[in-house]
Amino acid sequence: MKIKTFTIIVLLCLFSISIFSSCQKDDPKEFGVYDFNYSVGTVYKASSDGFVVVNVISSVGSEFQASLFSDVNADPFTLIASVVWSGGSMTAPIKKGEYWKVTHNNVNVDQLKITIGWMPVN
Repeated sequence: MKIKTFTIIVLLCLFSISIFSSCQKDDPKEFGVYDFNYSVGTVYKASSDGFVVVNVISSVGSEFQASLFSDVNADPFTLIASVVWSGGSMTAPIKKGEYWKVTHNNVNVDQLKITIGWMPVN
């Protein structure tokens, strides 16, 4: 058992080294600045690679689901991530040129606070 665990750890280390060594040093990537000016139900097109961050707070224990959809369609329908029940957060990478949107199924919007952020990778 210890040999298998050791082998897995070594393979993971080698995989990590190969990923980092394949990065081009003349084209470094950096995180941009968070932008929280996004709305539920609106479709956005990613102008760069980046991450969508969604935080959900429910003021009551009512059941709800907030979902993040993303793909190449102008009205994305591929479910990427979701938060259910009383709140939580989700983060997902989005490729440049893909569309994305956040939706929810709660009819009483006053019970939810949904914050949507975008962090570009430049």
